[in-house]
Amino acid sequence: ATARKPIAYVRGNALAPRGRGTRIVVQVVNDRTPNWGGRGFAQAVRAAWPHVQEDFREWAHARPRDFRLGAVRIVEASKEIEVATIVAQKGYGDSVGPRIRYAALRQGLELVARHAVATGGTLHMPRIGAGHAGGSWHVVEELVRSTCLRRGLAVTVYDLPGKEPPAESPQSQLSFD
Repeated sequence: ATARKPIAYVRGNALAPRGRGTRIVVQVVNDRTPNWGGRGFAQAVRAAWPHVQEDFREWAHARPRDFRLGAVRIVEASKEIEVATIVAQKGYGDSVGPRIRYAALRQGLELVARHAVATGGTLHMPRIGAGHAGGSWHVVEELVRSTCLRRGLAVTVYDLPGKEPPAESPQSQLSFD
């Protein structure tokens, strides 16, 4: 059995992942548009590495059947940094319930974990799925444990300095499908 490392929680920016070697920055996007919106982490990725957003947009247009919940696109952002984009949010904008789809997130994390094992990479992310997607970080954390940590991967979760982690909402536990 592989030794389980704990998730490392740090104050910092996931766009400046700590460590050496291949660092894979993980983000969640929606299934409705390949254009990353004006708020949240995906927008910050677009601002930092515009070519990553352009590659994703071109991929989604060239392979519309692949642009669906559970899909993953991994692109080199810079030397030793890759961005893994997981399509795990159903639509975007205001919603009565959470937009995260945990089954799609699990599927995407499995693909990212396989890639990280194959490349010797480490995983770096904000609290994916728990921001604009409205999900429960407790549920997402368990998905990260069951897909990534069980393979012995190092995972670092970043909380921006001065920002409190998102509070759990009562409905954030409801959208397993």
